Amino acid sequence: MNYISDESVAQWVRQSKNLLDSLNIGFNLVDMGDNILEVNDSFLKMTESRAEDIIGHNVSEFYKKADYEKMRNLEVSLQKQGNFQYEFFVTTTSREKIPALINISTIVDREGRPIYQLSLITDIREQKKIQAELETLNQDLSASKETLQNEKNKLEAILFGIGDCVTVFDRKGNLILSNPKGKEIRGERLTPLLSLESGNRGNIALSIGNENRHFFAQIEAIQNTQGKVYAFAEILRDITDQKRLAEKEQELFRLTQEMKRNKLESEFIGVSRAMQKVF
Repeated sequence: MNYISDESVAQWVRQSKNLLDSLNIGFNLVDMGDNILEVNDSFLKMTESRAEDIIGHNVSEFYKKADYEKMRNLEVSLQKQGNFQYEFFVTTTSREKIPALINISTIVDREGRPIYQLSLITDIREQKKIQAELETLNQDLSASKETLQNEKNKLEAILFGIGDCVTVFDRKGNLILSNPKGKEIRGERLTPLLSLESGNRGNIALSIGNENRHFFAQIEAIQNTQGKVYAFAEILRDITDQKRLAEKEQELFRLTQEMKRNKLESEFIGVSRAMQKVF
């Protein structure tokens, strides 16, 4: 609490009103009976009022009885701190409640008795709006995380029943999960084997234990209910046996052709140039 003479209070009001108006901060001066003695233009603009509608009136006139008592009890509990602040609201002439941050300084006389209260009122509607949007965003994020976790659980249940190697990555290429076959085949590999582009395909060879195995790899996009891609599945299908069979078929074809050629050479007889061309 501060001692300031009546003349000093009047001087402070004159000097500070323009500054507070430029900062869009409301100001009012009340006596200890909550009678309003002075306000600035920012406060009038905030409450959509005229000076004659405010000055000379009691603060209690602008609040419902329960709200006024709540505000006064709050101030009484904080007055021990001298200067203090709290969140409450001010009302407009249309009874709209404007959320505000209220800073209060108590002025005392020479004997230390409170005689005035200086209130600085900051309109925090925009801050409250942003706070509400952030809370909504946090709720949406929590719901999205819960949905994502549920989808992940479903996906894991499905993947565990698939014989192919299936590994899921987020859009940045970070490994999210892999089915048992995937863990067996990929081992310590944590990064995609193909670039994460939907529809990307190719044949790759991997060393697994002491054996080289061949796989057909493909990338499939995973979308949410809005159609937005949030992950990619890399699917590896083991084609080692098919590849070896294809190689054996090629070798068999080569041997068959060679045997046919040898048989023809043994059955045909002739030394002329024309026969040599046939051979």
